[in-house]
Amino acid sequence: MSNKFFGLLILIFFCASWSVQAQDFNQIYDSIIRLDEVVVFPFRLSGQLELDASKIKTTPEVSKYSLALPNRYVLPKTQTERLLFEATTGGGIIPLNPILNALNGRTKMLKQRLERDRRYALTQQTAGWAPDSIFTQQWGIPQSRIEEFLYYCEQDPEFILLARSKDRLALWAYWDRKSTLFLNPNTEQ
Repeated sequence: MSNKFFGLLILIFFCASWSVQAQDFNQIYDSIIRLDEVVVFPFRLSGQLELDASKIKTTPEVSKYSLALPNRYVLPKTQTERLLFEATTGGGIIPLNPILNALNGRTKMLKQRLERDRRYALTQQTAGWAPDSIFTQQWGIPQSRIEEFLYYCEQDPEFILLARSKDRLALWAYWDRKSTLFLNPNTEQ
């Protein structure tokens, strides 16, 4: 006997068993009893979502704000802030971390990195104040160089002061002035 014959036998067996299952399903389907109305206690739902949603009383979401925890408004520290804290503190009778990190320059490096991260975050926040189309159409900066332009502005202390003041109009005037210097670096102010 060949494999084709056994495959044919298996196929016939599955087809026959499927037709028996289909007949059983029809018998079950015929014996379904339909009910007039079902009331789910204790909510007495009507089936209309607008009405039912207002009837159900829910508890507020459990969060640090709803529980009124004392540290609910504390922002989590960034990785650089955590590294700086670890480098400047130490345990034991004589803390060695601050001494070793001051000697090898790690503390200074982490402070500079923290300042750079804060400047970058401020730059990214202010970049959202103007759409990319303003940079490209009004100030003529190519789309591929917008990040470079923002980094160019970030290096100027005047930009940091304007960004922290959150004066958007003054910042736009600053970007307008800096865009000409960025596109033509040989021009004088």
